[in-house]
Amino acid sequence: MSLYQGAKSAIITLYRVLAKIVRALLVLLVIVVIWRMASAPPPAHELTLAEFMQQVQDGDVRHVNFETSGSAVEITGELQKPKQYFRAATTKEALPDLADRLHQAGIATANSTAIRKGSLQYYVVIVGLILFGGTLFVLLTWVIKMLERRT
Repeated sequence: MSLYQGAKSAIITLYRVLAKIVRALLVLLVIVVIWRMASAPPPAHELTLAEFMQQVQDGDVRHVNFETSGSAVEITGELQKPKQYFRAATTKEALPDLADRLHQAGIATANSTAIRKGSLQYYVVIVGLILFGGTLFVLLTWVIKMLERRT
């Protein structure tokens, strides 16, 4: 066996090992993503809007996320004392005034549109992730087969 054939064989072996590692990482990534999407969020303390505003006035709110779904807005975030997650609700019409109050109080806010479990968007995201991972897997397998044919 020539030096060229030995080097070529070593490179192909390296590609095979790397391909196995990448496949394992892709499978692990898909499992982690699906597990994170399916796992329940931490338990949240239910607050009325008045209780939430009192927490804001007391300076006990660390950060807030507004999640819009239709005309309803779910307010989630974290309290500082005691450190726990909370949930409250309001209407879309009240959101601008509420956001102004939070900004005046120096509380970090974020807005998002809900993708609810069981909704069409939810399943589109899951199917997209599975197809993306599957496509990478097939492409990597094809590259390895093509490299094997060259030997």
